[in-house]
Amino acid sequence: MLFLGWVHVRLYGDRVFLAYVAYVTCMLGFQIAFTGLGGLFFWPNLPRWNDAAPALFMLWLTGAGIWFVREVSALSRHSPRLYRLATVWSLFGFTYPILYFFFLSPAAFKLLNLYGLLSVLLSFALCIWAWRKGEIYAGWIALGFMPLHLAYPFPALRSAGVLPDSWATQYAVLIGSALEIPLLLYILHRRAKDFNENRARMRVIDSTDPLTGLTALPVLLVRLHDAIRRARRSRQECALVLVELSNHAEIVAAEGRLMGDRALVVAASQLSSVVRDIDTVCRVSNTRFALLIEAPYRSALLAVLAQHIIAKGLAGAHPVPLHLSPRFRVVTLALPDRSGSAPIAEEMDVEQMLQRLHRALDRLEPKKVVLHLPLPTPAPAPAAASAQTA
Repeated sequence: MLFLGWVHVRLYGDRVFLAYVAYVTCMLGFQIAFTGLGGLFFWPNLPRWNDAAPALFMLWLTGAGIWFVREVSALSRHSPRLYRLATVWSLFGFTYPILYFFFLSPAAFKLLNLYGLLSVLLSFALCIWAWRKGEIYAGWIALGFMPLHLAYPFPALRSAGVLPDSWATQYAVLIGSALEIPLLLYILHRRAKDFNENRARMRVIDSTDPLTGLTALPVLLVRLHDAIRRARRSRQECALVLVELSNHAEIVAAEGRLMGDRALVVAASQLSSVVRDIDTVCRVSNTRFALLIEAPYRSALLAVLAQHIIAKGLAGAHPVPLHLSPRFRVVTLALPDRSGSAPIAEEMDVEQMLQRLHRALDRLEPKKVVLHLPLPTPAPAPAAASAQTA
């Protein structure tokens, strides 16, 4: 369990697993000292340490347990006051051995037992309180602690003289911990898995359009820059296509804003269906989408792709009414420049390239739905311009 705990610390980087490892380590030390295995195998020549080890590891175990509960219950988020209380209570368990072994009196021993019993109640209460605040796994942790919590009073009451010595009072904690430790690890594993999936979803939300689920514009610009660089290196072709849903205003006027948003979702789905898995579809403005066609690709196929996009929209899709089927206008640009007319620095300016497609689409005649942009022509050299003037 200790090894698996360290694996989860490295895998998830969660402080809860670090507290769990500390808790399991102290539990292991307590079991070795309590059963006498430590004095028999690990420190046979240290009788004073053998006498002090059970109490020492018991206090450290209790402090580590409260630390573990503090982390798994997220007390810092729900109640700073309870967070400070749990911190002080945990630190008391780690520092009290100094006073305990200095005085070593019946009162100090009673305080040790009282601290252990109150820690059991405190840990369970904190878990239930956090569970009621919405920390679902805090409730599961409370159930995971149950075997040890039910077993701990027996040796504590035996030490206080309330219960007689017996097999059950002597080994109840060992049995409870044998059930508790793997249960806690399983619960923490499920918790970390769910939290990791939630963080992955949040990262996806940051990089996608909230309405259509398409790639966000910054991601497209990065991929476009990399695609041009790869195409130049491999001497292949890629392309950038700008598509506008031209009748979006008509759909909103006829059916309302909700249907207009549904039309955008339908348009995103249709555009995603006409490209390959390696290509990128991005919503770059309210009604415009950009398609990055990755290499290898032939620029001669751009005319076919544009026709396919327009036909896909006219075919209609539920829930957009058939008479308001998406009508697309398309501007394409083959990349990279093979003629040498465009400087590399200009071609690698992906934002400028996208703005060029936007301007071309703004100037496109209403009756025209497809425009294949040529590569930019270089400005005439000063010498050539003066020769032409002469």
